[in-house]
Amino acid sequence: MWDIRQLFDYWRSRPDDKDLSDTEIQTKLASLLLSICFIRINEAAEINLAISNIDYRNQTAILCLSPKANNSIEQYEIRRTGDPKVYPNLTLFTWLNRLYWHYGMDPEQIASLFWQSDGQPADKRRISLWLNSLLREIGIRGATAYSFKHAASTELARQGLDTTKLNIFTHHSVFSRAASNYYIYAANAGINDIASQLVGSHGQSYATQTISQQRGRTIERSNISTLPGCYSQHS
Repeated sequence: MWDIRQLFDYWRSRPDDKDLSDTEIQTKLASLLLSICFIRINEAAEINLAISNIDYRNQTAILCLSPKANNSIEQYEIRRTGDPKVYPNLTLFTWLNRLYWHYGMDPEQIASLFWQSDGQPADKRRISLWLNSLLREIGIRGATAYSFKHAASTELARQGLDTTKLNIFTHHSVFSRAASNYYIYAANAGINDIASQLVGSHGQSYATQTISQQRGRTIERSNISTLPGCYSQHS
């Protein structure tokens, strides 16, 4: 199993999110959603922004998947770390702001988070191709896009995270059936601390400053430009 720290070090060496190309920032976002938020590739392709809870002022987001046949809705809170270069929340809002300001796509009105250059939503195959290319770029051979979560879980286990917290963090069933709802709540309260532990970061103050700067560019709903032809709205 490859070392997930190679992924985090790679993104630390790359330009800031705002300077990445569309494909690069989406690849980064997908890799962080898989490795830090433990979202599956097929779930990443099913994220529905129109029904997600996105708070631009406070820079928080709970991403929801399109409803299943039984009308249940799965949701994931996007985690924070202490490292502004490996920070899923910051990368997410940088991409959402680009969708709005550059392409005129209102995240509250579109169903997909990931997009191809032809204006079509990116499916799990496209996202997998991006991630496989990323692994080759980093120099990791013999691994696929489906290995990100396993690599991250392996690192947390290596760091000594106890089994119950590891299962909660990775969205697996709690190890002990006797675990109470209170314990699960208490463990969830430390989720962002675990995310910071995973990436090995110590830059919380800088990350907080970056969030404050981004809040100055919250989306104004009354000033949406016309969608470019190749980025027509999909629902």
